[in-house]
Amino acid sequence: MADEEEVVDPAEGAEGEEVPPYWVEVWNDYDPSMRFVSIFPVGEKEGALASSVAYYIIEPGKHTGLHADNAEEIVFVAEGEGEVFSIGGSKKLEPGKFFVFPAGIDHDIYAQGSEAMRLLSFFPTTEVLSTFQQEIYPVGGNVLSSKPPAPTLTELDPNNLPSDFPFSLEELGMAEADSGERELTRTERLIGMTEPGKPPENVEVRVSEPGTGRWLVGPAGGELRYEDEIEEGEKPESAVEDAAAPEGE
Repeated sequence: MADEEEVVDPAEGAEGEEVPPYWVEVWNDYDPSMRFVSIFPVGEKEGALASSVAYYIIEPGKHTGLHADNAEEIVFVAEGEGEVFSIGGSKKLEPGKFFVFPAGIDHDIYAQGSEAMRLLSFFPTTEVLSTFQQEIYPVGGNVLSSKPPAPTLTELDPNNLPSDFPFSLEELGMAEADSGERELTRTERLIGMTEPGKPPENVEVRVSEPGTGRWLVGPAGGELRYEDEIEEGEKPESAVEDAAAPEGE
């Protein structure tokens, strides 16, 4: 008998740990009573091809705000009680009952009583788009999606870069390098440069060997030799040697 194929739960992580569903707490800055939590436990990531499930939690005295969904919503009241207001009237929401909200119809759900109202909603679409009459946060707009927001790319404004931005515009190719003359930096002088932007032709290195007081000299990238072992005629005449010498010599 062939080995049975292992069934992998798409909601589990790479090491078998369950990945929490996408959720978001929604609110409105101008209406403190407009606040609820949306959880989206089932969607394309969980293998759904043409439907999705949402779970809403509304605390007593709070409401969702007037909004319309892009697909028909079948709601099951799991806990709590409340009332939904829509065009044409209102309906009492009670535990254990189902309600249907047609696509595109504005409705506003209020939680009443002493405990949070928990709603389980089913949609015949893999992405639920709820369009609110008011701006909602943390979205910063008026449309709430059941899919997590994608990473955003911010275009750099060359005239308004952060103070701690690590690169210059010249390094990024966003501006031409300053063609004006400037003085050599101390490091540039130490390595034997004679003008900015032009690497030295012959770089000599002089390094002190710790604990011995002896100096190693030679070309950069080449063999270093003890200075006191080099014949007088072989010693390099280099600005690097003079610049690298310790103070007091």
